[in-house]
Amino acid sequence: MLRSNREAGFRQVYEANYDRVLAYSLRRADPQDAQDAVAETWLVAWRGFDEIPGEPLPWLFGVCRKALSNKRRSQGRRVALQDRIAAGAPLH
Repeated sequence: MLRSNREAGFRQVYEANYDRVLAYSLRRADPQDAQDAVAETWLVAWRGFDEIPGEPLPWLFGVCRKALSNKRRSQGRRVALQDRIAAGAPLH
């Protein structure tokens, strides 16, 4: 019974906020990265559902912002490594 209450509560938060979280993400990233960040946001929300405040949207935006930042840092590191490899620099 507890799990079904959690699922119902999550579904309610998801349905009420999904479009706004997606729009937030799309304003800040290309469509693929935005979708990835939104998926990460909802994964974090599910795992930490008990931590979501009564007004979830600002919290969800914060999680999404962090997911987008992590994606950008990861891409930056990947590009830097590719540049070092192309330049023949040692990789240690």
